[in-house]
Amino acid sequence: MNIWPLHGHGRKMARHGIGFKRAVWKDGTAAEFGIEFKSSGELLGLVGPDDIDAEHASVELSFVLHERPRGRGYATEAAARLVRYGFERCKLNRICARRLTSSTASACVLAKLGRVQEGRLREFARKGDTFHDVVRMALLRKE
Repeated sequence: MNIWPLHGHGRKMARHGIGFKRAVWKDGTAAEFGIEFKSSGELLGLVGPDDIDAEHASVELSFVLHERPRGRGYATEAAARLVRYGFERCKLNRICARRLTSSTASACVLAKLGRVQEGRLREFARKGDTFHDVVRMALLRKE
């Protein structure tokens, strides 16, 4: 959920994160794709479906960008491609996302994708010693 998963956490945590991502990829419940500069191949961030629910044709979209390239439309472009792929190729009915209430950048990305706010999860996410509210948003195929 919008946390740069490997940056600054050391090799042990990185190995753990990679192992976890391999496991969820293998069992089909999540995937993660890199967002990169076309010219250099530099990794800018990650985007992917989490909590894949084939029975209900639903996924949760997650995305994160490293700080330097933020505000240039990269997250919006990557997320829009994943949404289009999900609805057109995977025949999903619902794509949802969560964001911290304080994350105005994520709010902008999700608004550009047409997400509708469904609710607020009070003190749902912890960053350090502080709990933060989270907004849940979704987009349906028919929208």
